[in-house]
Amino acid sequence: MKDAVISRIADAIAWAEGFFVPGSRPHRNNNPGDLERDVTGKRVGFDGPYVVYATFEDGWEALEHQVRLMFGGSRIYKPSMTIAEVARHWTATNPRRGRRMWRGGCGSG
Repeated sequence: MKDAVISRIADAIAWAEGFFVPGSRPHRNNNPGDLERDVTGKRVGFDGPYVVYATFEDGWEALEHQVRLMFGGSRIYKPSMTIAEVARHWTATNPRRGRRMWRGGCGSG
């Protein structure tokens, strides 16, 4: 998958998770995807179930890595899934997040 597509999906996830809101948990934790599992080995701690990264860059790297893993295939995500199907799985505990993710960049052009 192209880097531009990975970046766009990561941006939409970060927007849906509230990363761009100063003081939000994802923002405080440098974790734009609100990831609960460290996929890069760069975590410096946890805030409840959420990984804390030392820098925004480390958090973005982790989120983009997670998106690449999702589209490479896993127990949950399949390369054949549409963006809407990915959003539904990512946001299974909060369906409103899926709508925000879609409006945050994945649903346009």
